[in-house]
Amino acid sequence: MNRIVVLMIVVAFILSGCLSRQSSKPIEEPVKPRPQSLILFDDGTEQDFGKDIPMLTKITHPFVYRNASDSVPLVIDSVKASCGCTAVTYPHYPVMPGETDTIFVTFDSAGGGKGYFRKTIQIYSNSPYVIELKVTGTYLDSDLDQ
Repeated sequence: MNRIVVLMIVVAFILSGCLSRQSSKPIEEPVKPRPQSLILFDDGTEQDFGKDIPMLTKITHPFVYRNASDSVPLVIDSVKASCGCTAVTYPHYPVMPGETDTIFVTFDSAGGGKGYFRKTIQIYSNSPYVIELKVTGTYLDSDLDQ
């Protein structure tokens, strides 16, 4: 009889420990979705710098965009260029609905190369899409012979 009582006490302690662990979990709050905006590039997302780009040249193109949202400010979180030869300057503040602003993409040909090039820049923002800008061109033929 004593063994049964001792066994019941041990089981009670084990169960109370298990139950107390379950109730000590923190209650997780649901993640609230981030308000989304919409970024539009009226003049497109590609720029061809053309042929005959000489070495040691920097070429900049302004990509003008607009916040096409009715009520949500557009915030660019970050940008990612496909190559170190491509630099990007963008606003680090919210662009209000209906307003326009500019992302400047600068290609530096100092790294050299042959023939055609294509560089991409990914724009991460509170838009539901990742935007990809592209700059292309061709190096000057005379630079290829050196």
